[in-house]
Amino acid sequence: MTGGQAAVLPDTEVLLPLRTTGAGVPLFCVHPLSGLGWCYAGLLPYLGRRPVYCLQARRPPACDLPAMVAGHLASIREVQPDGPYQLMGWSAGGSIAHAVACGLQREGADVGFLALLDSFPSTGSTRPRRIPRVTGSTSPVRSRATSAPATTPAARRTRPRPCCGAWPVTGA
Repeated sequence: MTGGQAAVLPDTEVLLPLRTTGAGVPLFCVHPLSGLGWCYAGLLPYLGRRPVYCLQARRPPACDLPAMVAGHLASIREVQPDGPYQLMGWSAGGSIAHAVACGLQREGADVGFLALLDSFPSTGSTRPRRIPRVTGSTSPVRSRATSAPATTPAARRTRPRPCCGAWPVTGA
């Protein structure tokens, strides 16, 4: 610490550059729930020679999705002022990447690529979804947190929730 300010390590900055040089449009990878983007480093050999940046959560993290998206949009525009933009998100990062893509499109930007890894875009609904039965099974899908069927109120209460409540994300 110097002058009352904590030193910021390069791997905890909001924008983590994994590769800054190369040919092609940069790929922006959005952090999973951990808030850190270094988990994407293992994908570098498979992404060609394009620039790759990770968007990490601020410390302390934003308490709502619109604030997080606004910060990520600003970080992306610092590196690449104009589209087309290429985004990728893993797990919770997929929902965040979807929200960022919607934000870019609302601003009139072109989103050329959006990849959701082990994720799905949010519908904006806060109502619980009915969990379908597994094909070929006569028993309902079970919650991982309890042995109760996942559609019971007890099972729904044990599901993880976003840190700031529901994140209403709608398409552009």
